[in-house]
Amino acid sequence: MGVPKFLGVKKPASGRFGRPPAPKAPEPVPLAPEDQALLSSEPLLPEPQPSPTPTQESQAKRPLAPPSPRKGEGAAPLTTPSAAKEEGAGLAAEAAEAPPAPVAEAATAPPTPAAKAAAGPPAPAAEAAAAPPAKPVQPPAPNLAPKNGAPGRPARRAEGAEPGVNGRRIMKRPARPPVRKAALFSTQQKILAGVAAVLIAAVAIGYKPFLRYWHTKTLDEAPDLSSRKAAADALFEYWGAGILYIFEARVAKPDPLAREAAAYGMELVGRKTPAYQEVVERFKEVLPAADARGKLIFVRALANITSALIDTRGLDKPTPEQTESKAKAVKTAVEAFIPCAGAAEQNMDVRLAAVGALCGLRSEGVCKELIKLAGAETGELRIRERARAGIPATALPDAASELLAAMNGADKELSAVAKEAFIRIRDETPSRQLLPLLSDPADEIRRQIVEALGKRSNDDGAKQGISTALKDKAPEIRILALKAVPRTGISGPTSQLEALVKDSDENVRIAAAETLAELRDPESKTLLLQSFKNDLQGKTLEAYITALGKRSAGKVISEIAIVMPLLDSNPTAESSIREALVLLTRNNVPEREAQRRAWDAGRWKAWWAKFTEREKMKEAAVAEIEKIKDSGKKQDRSTYPQLKEALEKQLDVLELCKEKCKPDDLEDMEALKLLVEKYTVVKEFLIKGASYDLRK
Repeated sequence: MGVPKFLGVKKPASGRFGRPPAPKAPEPVPLAPEDQALLSSEPLLPEPQPSPTPTQESQAKRPLAPPSPRKGEGAAPLTTPSAAKEEGAGLAAEAAEAPPAPVAEAATAPPTPAAKAAAGPPAPAAEAAAAPPAKPVQPPAPNLAPKNGAPGRPARRAEGAEPGVNGRRIMKRPARPPVRKAALFSTQQKILAGVAAVLIAAVAIGYKPFLRYWHTKTLDEAPDLSSRKAAADALFEYWGAGILYIFEARVAKPDPLAREAAAYGMELVGRKTPAYQEVVERFKEVLPAADARGKLIFVRALANITSALIDTRGLDKPTPEQTESKAKAVKTAVEAFIPCAGAAEQNMDVRLAAVGALCGLRSEGVCKELIKLAGAETGELRIRERARAGIPATALPDAASELLAAMNGADKELSAVAKEAFIRIRDETPSRQLLPLLSDPADEIRRQIVEALGKRSNDDGAKQGISTALKDKAPEIRILALKAVPRTGISGPTSQLEALVKDSDENVRIAAAETLAELRDPESKTLLLQSFKNDLQGKTLEAYITALGKRSAGKVISEIAIVMPLLDSNPTAESSIREALVLLTRNNVPEREAQRRAWDAGRWKAWWAKFTEREKMKEAAVAEIEKIKDSGKKQDRSTYPQLKEALEKQLDVLELCKEKCKPDDLEDMEALKLLVEKYTVVKEFLIKGASYDLRK
């Protein structure tokens, strides 16, 4: 951008491409005649030799000159050191190629000092006139073509350059000292960094051991309990269950502060890590030998651990392995609590703490111990009250006998609590856990368990329990089991009920009849029919007749066939068998029942022979008619006459069956009449020769 005119600054003249013009050669000064003559006669210096014209080959070898610095920039060297070296090599090559220039020998020797003094100094003007003007040879500007192929321009000459070999101007530049790269860190800094690294490594390696040593020392030597518990907290925070050995080693020490702080640390490990089993076992080991104060501390810590084990709020569903492991730890804790809760323990605070811990644990043996403590006549009132309150929550099937005894005892308060606990066992305990109680010597316990199992359906444990109770020695328990069969079912075949049909107790036989009446499987129906061979009498016969009446649905030949042979095999049971036949053949005709009750065994046998003959004729005729229908599907109309004749014969057989229903089975005639009408339609189509779709 140019300089504004109003500033009064004259813009300097510039040459091509905005560069300042090159300096002009000085004008030659004319010499005096005598100087010219002197120079022409006695040349003092050899004439300058013309520079050889650069060839194309040498020009190609010559490196390109760098551009001149722009306005405002400092003078830059024309060539780099490497370029200057290449340039010198090129000039030497040119000098070798060019022919040598002739040199004129001096005609005379140089003047003596005396001659120079006589002649005097030459005039400056004369010297200048005598000297021929030197015309420096300008080398052709190199074509600085850029790499992208754009046309080049001549190289700029830097101001202040002097002509060199062959008229070239070589830029004079001052020698620059080499620049040394500064180091990133000094030696002192490196030493300090190394020392710091060593210190950090030492701290990292020895920090935790030092902390363990420090907190362990505090655990052993701190003057107050709070400081020692803080040390236990710190040890557990850093090492968790891995620090348990420190607490275990100090829990049995005589120092009360160290013992209590160690118990506190063990409690942390037992409540918050999976190492609870080891902690519980260690407490159980040190409890017997501890003094009263130590026992109280250990019982309380152990109670806190067991409370954490049974508390599943906010936790994921435990795996079977976890459940089994926790149950084992709780059982170990119970074994440690029971001796502390017994009367042998003299310290009342320890007993109360142990009883309170037992009241929160539902494990085998707990309820038994609480019943024992609650029923003690000379026991401490606080112990009895606390034990009584914990009985319902800790009741399990293993305490059923003790609960029953307490229910029948003189202590009314304990009796009420025991009854509540027993009902809870009966109704809430899984069926398989109740099965061992079915062999309890007390009838009342077995009765209660059978009642509980009889209310559960689709339960394999209940089925197994009811099947066991069917063989119980007490009739009332067998009756309860029979009444439960329709709901629970039984494990095994239905034939096991046959023994109850012939039971020595009439009430059991009647209960078996009522059960068979409610069942709906074919095996029980067969058992009901076969029960009439047992010479049923009185209320038993009435019960089985009622049961058969509930399950019979008209004349069923297969069922009648089961009862009829009993007339011959069990003549003493004729009355009950005849009543069963009445029910099996009544077919919802009340007047027919009154007639058949008067039949004796001979009359029933005659009826049965006539009835079976008629049924066989009917079945054979129906089978033959079905064959005729199948033949009509495969043959053409030309066979219809033969088919018609065969069909008429079978229809005559069905008509004969109708006649055989008289006079004892008039109710069966209606069914035979409908059957004849059904097949008469086929006969009419065959007679007409019509196309009858036998597939319908």
